[in-house]
Amino acid sequence: MFSVGLRTNRQVVVIMLREQRWLVIRALVAVWIGVPLLALAILYALRPPPLSAATLMVMAICPGVPLLLRKTSRVHGDRDTALIVLLTTLATAIVLTPLWALVLDRITPLDLHFRMRDVIVVILPTVVVPYVIGRIINVKWPHVAARLASVANALFIIGLGLIVVVLVIKTGLGLREISVTGAIACILIGFGAGAIGYFATPARVGQRTAIAYAAAFGNPALALAVMSRSYPAKAAPLIVLFLVLRTLSFVPFNVWLRRERKTQQGLTYA
Repeated sequence: MFSVGLRTNRQVVVIMLREQRWLVIRALVAVWIGVPLLALAILYALRPPPLSAATLMVMAICPGVPLLLRKTSRVHGDRDTALIVLLTTLATAIVLTPLWALVLDRITPLDLHFRMRDVIVVILPTVVVPYVIGRIINVKWPHVAARLASVANALFIIGLGLIVVVLVIKTGLGLREISVTGAIACILIGFGAGAIGYFATPARVGQRTAIAYAAAFGNPALALAVMSRSYPAKAAPLIVLFLVLRTLSFVPFNVWLRRERKTQQGLTYA
């Protein structure tokens, strides 16, 4: 989020909130209602093992992946839409993630006991503080911010890669914990969540792409913090494995997005 703060244009955020508020509302409905309900339906139908079910459900109620802007840009999505959806999703996560956990604890056998404080403890140091520091540098020294953003983003990716490597070496990426039904559920939830996000609004393809990625990919740090309260030793490798599977499941989705973008461009020039 440090690199996001370095690149954030305050005027763009204000304009998006003012002129695209219905798009933002639709995106939040997709993320906070559509995706969790889809996950519940798929998990109820496939009934994977408890650990897999809990992990996938937690990922569904912990949105706000920090790499959303990078992922969106790589598939030619709209960065401004990705930014505003990311910021509003993380802001609402402080209340809605614990609220969903409370609901799930009452209507499902999943053991998800955590409070608003647990979410704040994760979001504050990993999201809010880095973003605010990045914004301050952006305002005070804009020329420095532009160069520093690329360096910060590269360091973040390297650090993330090292964490994944360490987990693979120590735990074998959770392969012992996953089941066939768990893997299928992960792929179906990811693809379905992307579709929910994409069709949540009749906006341009680039904007719909940004919402699709926001809906499909959760915040691994937040999900890990939630899962570690119930499954401290097994949560991390399984979350990483499910993220890998979800990324792979998006390959055909990306192919379809490229076709949609070309179709829309053809209609524009026609």
